[in-house]
Amino acid sequence: MLTTIAILVWTKAIWPQRFLWPQVSGEAVFCVQTADPVMALTFDDGPHPTYTPAILDTLEEYAAQATFFAIGRHLQQHPQVAQRVVAQGHELANHTFSHPDLNRRLGPGIEQEIQRTEDLLTPMIDSLPSYFRPPYGHANLIVMQTLKAMGRPIFLWDIDLLDWSSLSVDQMMTMLAEQAHPGAIVLMHDSSPNSDGSPRTSRQKTVELVRQILATYTAQGYRFVTLSDLLARGAAQPSVTRCR
Repeated sequence: MLTTIAILVWTKAIWPQRFLWPQVSGEAVFCVQTADPVMALTFDDGPHPTYTPAILDTLEEYAAQATFFAIGRHLQQHPQVAQRVVAQGHELANHTFSHPDLNRRLGPGIEQEIQRTEDLLTPMIDSLPSYFRPPYGHANLIVMQTLKAMGRPIFLWDIDLLDWSSLSVDQMMTMLAEQAHPGAIVLMHDSSPNSDGSPRTSRQKTVELVRQILATYTAQGYRFVTLSDLLARGAAQPSVTRCR
């Protein structure tokens, strides 16, 4: 119980403060204002040879689309998984090459992290530049200025299901029920920055969570779309406070 309370306090009171500069800049997307019953599922840190294909299987079963923010070194290790992402009509996007905290980098280092992954994505996707999401959602003033100079808005989220934490699938489904709305961007993870095979890097709960989300919300009339499709349906919101 105490662990759950601590996670919720961190999520509601402390963790959102990292969104300060993206919101001040007006250069970030947190959700889309739309009346259409759609949400965008997004997955960070892949591709992974086990969890990403399992998620892709479930998405295909429900005719759902998603956006995958890939780490460049994982693209190098598992290009066939990334190719399947694209072949199934999902979006492949940029999550840096090595998943550093960009708040600890200067402009040239930030650019290098993004460009190394962009070079890997270029042969795989049609629409360039790819969408970009900074690791941990961290983006201070230097990061935002660098991205603006590169012409790169950042795509964040307004619903974080904390699938990396000790929360159960049922607890995460409860969190989603409290926050779900048309135009939401939902954050999950199909891998981890360092997939060393230890229990803490398992994403099996995410695989189960995706199935429950699709079964529950498809029955309620929701459709799950890529970020591009979501953006075509309404106005992008540059502040998480405008999402609900």
